[in-house]
Amino acid sequence: MNSDPISDFLTRLRNASMVNKPTVEVPHSKFKLELSKLLKSEGYISDVKVEGENSTKKIVIDLKYDENGSPKASNGGNSVISIGLGGVALRPSKYLNHSVNSPSS
Repeated sequence: MNSDPISDFLTRLRNASMVNKPTVEVPHSKFKLELSKLLKSEGYISDVKVEGENSTKKIVIDLKYDENGSPKASNGGNSVISIGLGGVALRPSKYLNHSVNSPSS
């Protein structure tokens, strides 16, 4: 059992894109499905499908790569999906080249 299903979802996407897999399957949830649709509408993934029924329901995500084979969910080494000790962040590409000031502790 995953303690953080959203982090697991994003890690699966990141890992699959790093090895150029064409698709990723993740356990279904309404939130993950909506997040997948958002990533599709922003152009980071190609397609989102739901397969199966009830407890076997899963989301199948077709990943998107540019003409050089680089994942669309990255921009010059700056991943759109960022997972770290501070949590999970999705950064729209329009913000990737801007510096962000973090609050001091």
